[in-house]
Amino acid sequence: MQKSPTQSGAKSKNRLDGFLKSSEPNRYRVIMVPVAGITPSPENVDVYGEINHDTDSELLPLMESIRRMGLEEPIVVTVDGFILSGHRRYVCCLMLGWEAVPVRYSTITRSESPDYHRLLVQYNPQRLKTVKTLLAEKFISGPGFITEEQFREVTFKKSETTATYISVDGEKTATVISTKRGEFLAAVVRVVNELRDFWPLSVRTIHYRLLNNPPLTQTTRSRDERWRYKNEPSFYSLLSEICVSARYGGHIPLEAIDDPTRVCEGYGFRTYRNPAEFIESERAVFLTGYGRNVLEGQPRHVELLMEKNTLLGICKPVADRFMMPRSISRGYGNPSIWNKMAQRFAASGAEEFVLLTVSDHDPEGFDLVDDAIRSLRDLHGVPVKSVRVGLNMDQVRTHSAHPAFAKESSSRFTQYVERTGSNKCWEIEAVDPYFLQRELHDAILSVLDVEQLCAVQDLQRVERSGISDLRRQMDSGILGILNAGGDTPKITNPPQR
Repeated sequence: MQKSPTQSGAKSKNRLDGFLKSSEPNRYRVIMVPVAGITPSPENVDVYGEINHDTDSELLPLMESIRRMGLEEPIVVTVDGFILSGHRRYVCCLMLGWEAVPVRYSTITRSESPDYHRLLVQYNPQRLKTVKTLLAEKFISGPGFITEEQFREVTFKKSETTATYISVDGEKTATVISTKRGEFLAAVVRVVNELRDFWPLSVRTIHYRLLNNPPLTQTTRSRDERWRYKNEPSFYSLLSEICVSARYGGHIPLEAIDDPTRVCEGYGFRTYRNPAEFIESERAVFLTGYGRNVLEGQPRHVELLMEKNTLLGICKPVADRFMMPRSISRGYGNPSIWNKMAQRFAASGAEEFVLLTVSDHDPEGFDLVDDAIRSLRDLHGVPVKSVRVGLNMDQVRTHSAHPAFAKESSSRFTQYVERTGSNKCWEIEAVDPYFLQRELHDAILSVLDVEQLCAVQDLQRVERSGISDLRRQMDSGILGILNAGGDTPKITNPPQR
């Protein structure tokens, strides 16, 4: 093996001592130092891992380059003899049997550097790195990095912390539904099952459905009509109570009813039991899901505005079918909603904006739509037109919809009466949800260029067919690679398609 020029131990030591004791050491001066006189930094393993042929496929080519051409880049070492930059070169020199290596000393002292991990990363920006290494560097380079000793100290302190748990007395039990509520319970269960496609339901949706065929809320021998379900707050409260009891009593699935205004999110993380499960899940969706924007090339930009969260389960399936942007104002909208709509309209390149709206037939339901139009038109310069999908008087009459609770207290009530000719109000839940879906579907088609819509769908069909053919060819090839991949987890029972 080729060796670098050697230095005697005493001579090298004298040169090194003179270099370090110089009043103004030359940071860029390179001297030959015995390999025994420098030490790899232990922190290098924390950041970059062990250096060997198993973990670094480039180590052998690097060693061969050094053997043929020598070490053109010196190893950078701290004042107290620890390698800052050049751990891989140092290992290669050891493998080649070199007794001394070219070294440039920095002004850093490892024993006096509390952020030595960070300094180590800064001295190795040119190093070829794996994803794991890059992540380690990002963590260490961040402002919140702490040393290993500090980390252990913080962890130890946290492990000694004792949580204080509160003590709660008493017991909460679900109310058992009495037999006299049997007819009422049966009616509620029937409505929930009829509207299975729209789970989770709101209590308000069940309320209006019950009004179509009001049950007795309690039965006696005389079947007193006083207990017939009515469109009144007291009966609505009774419905809310029995829905809770019915869910805990097993009459209605817990997931059948929900309050969309209360947010309860789970983990949201997708994990796998093993690599094989991950690989199969990726293979199952490989080259699937291709789709064009079905609204591509439309002369009008169309969006949907809903007044409240309870409409999402009804309107979302229809809007999604057309890839239509949708917003929920939850009452009156705000500048953020209008700005996003304006940006989408500008990006679409369409000639005009059509806003489809779904809201209650009441003073606020009409006024919030007016406010949306004014905001888009006057504050954002959008040439907007609006179509009221629901609720309107024709729909109210067609469905003999039941009025909502009185809203005469609204400051806009007088204007509402003048505009509609009615002093009654109706909520959107008062009409059949299937009917509302059909109304929305027809309204969308009425403002779109149907020929263009069909042309995009025809093109998409052809393109999907070609992708499916390609996927079938590649799928068998991927399975062959997986099942012949040695340590690669094997897929033994691929799902049938």
